[in-house]
Amino acid sequence: MTETRARILFIDDDELILNALRRTLRKEPFECFFSNDPEMAMRIVKDERIDIVVSDHSMPGMTGIEFFALLVRLHKHVMRVMMTGQADRATTVRAINDGQVHRFIDKPWNDDEIKAMLADLAQQVRAREFEARAADGRRPSARFKTVQKDAKGTIVIDDQGES
Repeated sequence: MTETRARILFIDDDELILNALRRTLRKEPFECFFSNDPEMAMRIVKDERIDIVVSDHSMPGMTGIEFFALLVRLHKHVMRVMMTGQADRATTVRAINDGQVHRFIDKPWNDDEIKAMLADLAQQVRAREFEARAADGRRPSARFKTVQKDAKGTIVIDDQGES
C-alpha cells in the first residue's frame, strides 16, 4: 500500500517541547513520530520510512548537527530541519556544511509557520517520489493524478487519486 501522508520524526531531549509539537500538529495531515533520544531516533529512521526529521541542536550525548551528519551518511533522502533557540553563526554554518540542513526553526516557534514549512517540505518529498518513479519508468501510483504549479510557482500534487 502506498503511503499518502508525510512521515515526520521530531527529536528533542525536552519532553515539554515534544508534547507541544504533538498538540500543534495533531490535526495536520502528517504521521508524526517523537523521540527524546538521538540513538532511538536513528532506530526509528531505520525501521520506518521517515521523510523529514526535525531535530533540536542541543541534546546530551549527540548534537543535532552530529545526528544529521550521521543521517546524511545513512539515509540521505531524509529531509533535515534544525530546531534551536540558540543558533550562532558557527552553529548555522556547521549545520549547513556537516548536517546538510534544509531548513531552520527557531524556538519558540510560530505554530502557523511550522505547519506551513512542514507542508511545503511534504510537498517536496512527494514531488521527489513522483519524479523518481517517472525516471525509473514506473507508472506513478494513482494518488499522483495531478501535478501543477500554484500562483506562487509551488508544485502542488493532487493526491486525491483512486486507491
